[in-house]
Amino acid sequence: QDIFGSFSDLIKIRLNDLNDKY
Repeated sequence: QDIFGSFSDLIKIRLNDLNDKY
């Protein structure tokens, strides 16, 4: 279980959402 990897993926998804909104 790579917790840091999962957390990193969540950040990437969040950044993508912000880029789409703005």
